[in-house]
Amino acid sequence: MAKKVCCCRIATWSMIIAWIKIIFHVVYIILLTLSLMGILGDENLRTNVRDNPGKYPEYYKVLEYAYEYLLFYLFCLMGYNILGLPLNIVLLRGALQRNERKLTIWMYYSLSSMIIMFPYVMFRLISKESITNSAIRLTMNYLFESFCLWGVWALLKEIKMEKEDPQCFTFSPTVMMINEAEENPRDPSPLPPRKDPFAEYNLT
Repeated sequence: MAKKVCCCRIATWSMIIAWIKIIFHVVYIILLTLSLMGILGDENLRTNVRDNPGKYPEYYKVLEYAYEYLLFYLFCLMGYNILGLPLNIVLLRGALQRNERKLTIWMYYSLSSMIIMFPYVMFRLISKESITNSAIRLTMNYLFESFCLWGVWALLKEIKMEKEDPQCFTFSPTVMMINEAEENPRDPSPLPPRKDPFAEYNLT
């Protein structure tokens, strides 16, 4: 029988996960595009800050030490979301079509991204002033990603079990009756002739 989590089948949860991630990537791409347009387009601010370091000390420090890092960070986030969008569409199609190959591709992508992002996550964690709040947020994020991986892995396992034993995933009562009849066929020998209850009385 198909697995259920919180009254929903694993396939349904996989589709919900895919939609959440697709919406997340689309929103992030829009926000990052606007941020990059604002940073790259404000040449006057950068010129004024560069020419007047004493007038804009706080902005000069940001420009001097963090401008290149900020651009690198935003472009990396943009690349991550641009790559993640089609791969989560692959997850959605894999869940709808119950396609093992597409689900496996998404699992490799998700697991690789979690491993690659771990050093960056730790760096952000120790560089924050409020370590407790950052730790809680990052822990929740990794718990969600772990749940997503588990959900897709469970769907893959369910698909493999379905291929090995299709009858375990049959829910139609009619089909179940047919399967039961095939497992327990009737005796093919002909029935004995019916006895006439009035044969002992000579009515002719």
